[in-house]
Amino acid sequence: HRMVQDVEMGLAVEKGKTMWIAESAAPLPHSEGVVVVTRDISKRKQAEMALRESETRYRHLFTSINDAVMIVDAETTKILDTNDSVLAMYGFSREEMIGSYLIDRSAGPEKSWAAVTRLDSEDQIHIPVHYHKKKDGTIFPLEVSISRFRLEGRAVNSVVARDISSRIETEAELASYRAHLEEIVDQRTEQLQQA
Repeated sequence: HRMVQDVEMGLAVEKGKTMWIAESAAPLPHSEGVVVVTRDISKRKQAEMALRESETRYRHLFTSINDAVMIVDAETTKILDTNDSVLAMYGFSREEMIGSYLIDRSAGPEKSWAAVTRLDSEDQIHIPVHYHKKKDGTIFPLEVSISRFRLEGRAVNSVVARDISSRIETEAELASYRAHLEEIVDQRTEQLQQA
């Protein structure tokens, strides 16, 4: 039984550089000799290391950002990956979120489908206010940015969401205060006109 054996190894060369090589060895037919083929795979190894470094940087950025970030299948809205901010915002575990559908988190599914459809003709969209549901049923406002890209051969959406509940509350308080001030001014103006 004749076997080919492949071995990858790093080989130190002059001036402190490392050259990666791959060797394939196979026995010669009708002989006790062996054929050894050596290939320089340094470029492939450098590309693999660069890819690993890039993936590490991406993962660090993805996990450390404060906004909720989800990678979602563009066609189905199936959630493929999330950062921890998503879990804290919605109250679901990672197991519950991954594989569920973003459209099911929306308090306005029609608006969500409209946004997904817009992405068919635009590279990126921004939704200033959109409402979603937490695990406990609480409806809350989000500011959402969605962009499309290709990942492993399929179209996916990067969804970045920010809970704007406190901003909406502050805006409502300011509007109420403004209305109260306008009422006081109107009353005072009326009093002055009657005097």
